[in-house]
Amino acid sequence: MLQLTKHAQERMRQRGIDYWALALVWVFGDVQHCRDGQSVCLNKLGLQKISALFRTPFEQLTRKQHDDLYAVAKLLGRPISAPELRALQSELRQYLKRHEGKLRKLYLVLSGDGEIITAAYRR
Repeated sequence: MLQLTKHAQERMRQRGIDYWALALVWVFGDVQHCRDGQSVCLNKLGLQKISALFRTPFEQLTRKQHDDLYAVAKLLGRPISAPELRALQSELRQYLKRHEGKLRKLYLVLSGDGEIITAAYRR
């Protein structure tokens, strides 16, 4: 489970950012160092990895793709057996179709110890 400050929770509520989006950015995002912390956002490569993961049939996933799906399931607190991972892959495919535009703009700001300070959308 990701560590969120009260400020991050409030901003997520205000901006309509859900935990699924955080999990996807966390697992597939690119970390950039800034001042006293870090920011995480999806770059082109991260979006390509997500797209490939959800286009590939579950039985044909590479070990890395399987590990990424497992990481997302773990962050979401989902069961991690093969049937549940297959179902999660399908659910995330639908989620991505509806929210890809927002995911492209989402970024997280982290403290030095990895706690999420805030989440916002780039303009």
